[in-house]
Amino acid sequence: MGDALADFPDDIRIAGYLHDVIEDTGTSAEDLAALGVSPRAIEIISRVSRNLHPQMADYQAGIRYVAKDHDATLVKIADNAHNSDPERVAKLAEGNTVPSPRYREARRALYTAVPASEIRLILNRVNPSLLPELAAIEASAV
Repeated sequence: MGDALADFPDDIRIAGYLHDVIEDTGTSAEDLAALGVSPRAIEIISRVSRNLHPQMADYQAGIRYVAKDHDATLVKIADNAHNSDPERVAKLAEGNTVPSPRYREARRALYTAVPASEIRLILNRVNPSLLPELAAIEASAV
């Protein structure tokens, strides 16, 4: 994901780097705290971790849950943008893995939850190909 969140406070950036650690490893929130990760970064990581919240079992319900927290939304937007990067998608397609359309479906909820100016900062860093989609969502909201 690179440093898609470079323009944001450290807690958000750290959560971006560690966003999958609880979900994909045996690491717990308590482990992160013991390593010195801030309580706010842990809150963000926990909010985007599918295995910690029953509502996250349904992807779109999980997106709506994440979108209730500004900072978690920014982390999820960065993750979504990375997962939707055309180069990454092309590599997945070569391996006969079809990218999930759920990422596109999630963007409307995510993009309407935080200021477009913040989304642009992320997209310019990690996936500028999504900027026209953001503009279309902005235009439809007017």
